[in-house]
Amino acid sequence: MTALQPRIKAALHGLASACPPDCRPTGWICVQLAMLMLPSSSLIAGVLLLIAITSQRPQGQPAPLSRLEARLLLLLSALMLVGGFWAVRGWVAWVGLFNWLPFFWLFLAIQPYLGTPESRSKLGRWILAGTVPVIAVSLIQKATGYSGLLETCWGLIRWPLVQPETGTALFDNPNVTGSWLAITLPFLVAACLQHRQHLLARTSAITLTLASIIALVISNSRNALATVPVVWALSCSRRGRWMVLLVTLSYGGLIALKLHETAPTIKPLIDLLVPDNLIGKVMQSLHLESRVPEYAKRLVIFTASLTLSRSHPWLGIGENGFSQIYKADVIRVYGTYAIETIQHSHNLWLEFALSHGLPALLLLMVVIGRPLKQTISWLWSRTQGHDRAWLLATWVMLWVHLWDIPSFDARINILDWLLVAGIACIARSRRSEATEQSETTKSAA
Repeated sequence: MTALQPRIKAALHGLASACPPDCRPTGWICVQLAMLMLPSSSLIAGVLLLIAITSQRPQGQPAPLSRLEARLLLLLSALMLVGGFWAVRGWVAWVGLFNWLPFFWLFLAIQPYLGTPESRSKLGRWILAGTVPVIAVSLIQKATGYSGLLETCWGLIRWPLVQPETGTALFDNPNVTGSWLAITLPFLVAACLQHRQHLLARTSAITLTLASIIALVISNSRNALATVPVVWALSCSRRGRWMVLLVTLSYGGLIALKLHETAPTIKPLIDLLVPDNLIGKVMQSLHLESRVPEYAKRLVIFTASLTLSRSHPWLGIGENGFSQIYKADVIRVYGTYAIETIQHSHNLWLEFALSHGLPALLLLMVVIGRPLKQTISWLWSRTQGHDRAWLLATWVMLWVHLWDIPSFDARINILDWLLVAGIACIARSRRSEATEQSETTKSAA
């Protein structure tokens, strides 16, 4: 034990480094470990984050309602609570509020830990470390065909390991797996392109990034795959963007060859690089083949959601109300309801408007959109790679929520609000810099 003490002290010292101002080292360590454990166990990560924002909360913070975003979220919470009295699913809708209200608090309380570029950079690396099991288990599951529930630590860590053909790994659904990999990809790309790093570190980053992209291809998530060339193009230099375009066109050519069953001499290579499940998704998108019932198609679901939203514009129908109403409509029109997985409108903004009304949606969009609007031009500026990765990851998160709602998984939900909190901190620092420059200019004049 005595021999281990220096190593333990050194490890704790390393974890405590880059601690933001006014933050306690213990809370900072809890946040980092939460990022490491997040994809493996939302419960462990949630408990660590709860410790960081309660008993170990940062000191010297502003009054709770002194920030505009806090006042907006308080008003939004009140609207959601009032709407619960008219929810179509009664108490089930009240339970659904736990998918939102605690995360509003997390968004506000976690920001001190994301207040500096150094802290955001370090947390980005911890997010990558936590993503390693997702990538590794996905590839191993695909290679071995293994499926079955794995639990350890008395159920605190639970890996479903379903659908080995799509490598779902630690998540219940391949689209959720693809969403996690897509959201974290900007951090991997930033690690690959980081200047002045050792050859071993760069090689490890490139290997992990390639493995992540392979896992993304295996997941067959079209929404997630669409972000890969965009992330690389926005992260690279002009010369690198031409390379991204070439690789994207080349892979598109392989998909076209497999669709038309040409080039038999390289068919084994094409089969290796382009999974059959992905071809099935592409054929569905091109309407060449579709085994999906009419009522399960995105356009039909979106149309029904918009119609329902227009009929309940002010307070919505409550959480989880869409599935009940839509199922009844499908049975009435089609006489059947074979797909039991249509539990939401497959679009976060539509779902929120449906559940809580258009005024609530407007408030949510202001809270999220205001810092994004202030930082969007920064994507193209010469800035620190990790902050650009944070911005790109947030935009990827918004994209995947346009076509699905992976945030019903608590792990994705926590990551989403952490990203938005980081963007709010970046926007605040930019405003402070602009104010200081303006005051300096006035003083000089």
